[in-house]
Amino acid sequence: MDCAGWHTPRGPDGAPIHEAGLSGGNVGFEIPGFGTFWPPNLTPAETALGTWTAEEIVAAIRSGVRPDGRILVPAVPWPNYAGPTDEDAADLVAYLQNLAPVQSPVLDPVGPGEPAVAPFCRVTLPAQSN
Repeated sequence: MDCAGWHTPRGPDGAPIHEAGLSGGNVGFEIPGFGTFWPPNLTPAETALGTWTAEEIVAAIRSGVRPDGRILVPAVPWPNYAGPTDEDAADLVAYLQNLAPVQSPVLDPVGPGEPAVAPFCRVTLPAQSN
């Protein structure tokens, strides 16, 4: 599912810090009109998925909505993952819940035009031709 592509922090050279696992991306992305987002920690730490139930994790994967009601950003390809079998969903949850918990800073999203708190990539849409 390539969760590690975004949810793994990166070093100063931009290379993934593999030993940090899925403890949250420190390079975010800006989506025009939505704001700037940093991938959260997916480990079972208290500041991450540690307070989510298995059912809440599956619901977020299938619906794109977090337990607090916040919608996952458009860059999260949850529609591609919305149809796992119950067995596959349970296996994914078991994997996430069995990762070593890693406490890491939580980088909250910022709205359009607000200053970024960490590095990010900018999505630039092509110019429209008439």
